[in-house]
Amino acid sequence: LYWKNTRCVGDEVYLVHVEGREFILIEKMMRESWESAKIGQGRDGSGMTHDSFIILNVLRVENSMLWRKYSSLRFEIPSVQSSEDLLDISTDSEFSTHFGLDWSKNEKMLFHGAPGGFGDTNDVVEIITRSGFDERVSRRGMFGSGIYFASKSSKADCYSGRYQDSSIGERGKMMLSRVVMGNFHTTSTSCTDLRRPPCVKGHPKPCHHERCHSVYFDGTRKNYEEFIVYDRNQCYPEYVIEYERTKTG
Repeated sequence: LYWKNTRCVGDEVYLVHVEGREFILIEKMMRESWESAKIGQGRDGSGMTHDSFIILNVLRVENSMLWRKYSSLRFEIPSVQSSEDLLDISTDSEFSTHFGLDWSKNEKMLFHGAPGGFGDTNDVVEIITRSGFDERVSRRGMFGSGIYFASKSSKADCYSGRYQDSSIGERGKMMLSRVVMGNFHTTSTSCTDLRRPPCVKGHPKPCHHERCHSVYFDGTRKNYEEFIVYDRNQCYPEYVIEYERTKTG
C-alpha cells in the first residue's frame, strides 16, 4: 500500500527514493542491528577496519513481477500452529506495522549483503532488483545452496564487497528484504549439503515427512545467527541501502 507505483504491470521496475519516516525507520533498523565490535572478526570480516557507517541513499524496489510471485507463495504457506512456532527477532514489534508483516507465517525484514558495483566489483545488487534472488547461482555455504539473510546489518556488511586496502571510506550496498520463513528448522550445526530444508523431523535426506520451509541457524559458536531459504520466491528485495563505511573516534 505504501508503493508509489501501485499500478505497475509486466516487467516494469521502479527504484523510488525513500525519505521521511520510512527512511528514519530503515536507518534505525540498520543502526540498532549493527554490532561494531564484531567488524573485522571471522573469515567473512577479514581485513575490515571500519566500525560504523553513514547511509547515503535508500531506494524502495517496486518490481511488480517479483512481488506477485512472492505474495503468491506467501499466501500458500500455512500459518504456524502455536506461539512456540513463531520466530522472534528483536526488531519485529517496532517495524512490523509499517511493513505489514504477517507474523503468523514468520514473515521478516532481513538484511542481505552483495557487491554493489564499486571499484572492480560487479553490481550484483542491481541484478537482484531486476531479476530477484536466485538459489541456483548460490555458492554452497554452511547450510548448502540457499539464499542467506541476517538480522544484523553488520553481518550483511561482510558480503557487500571490498575494493580498497582499507575498508574505511568504501561504499557498499545491502538489501533489506522481506523473507517468509514459514515453518522453520532450527539448527546449531552446519549442513553444507542442503539444497532444500529438512523435513519437520529434521531429516535432510528424502523421506515421507512434510518439509520445513526454511532453516534458522541460532549462531552457536559463530558471530551471528542466519536465516536461509531455498526458493527464490520466498524473498523479495524491497530496499537497497547505499552506505559509506566509516571509523569512529
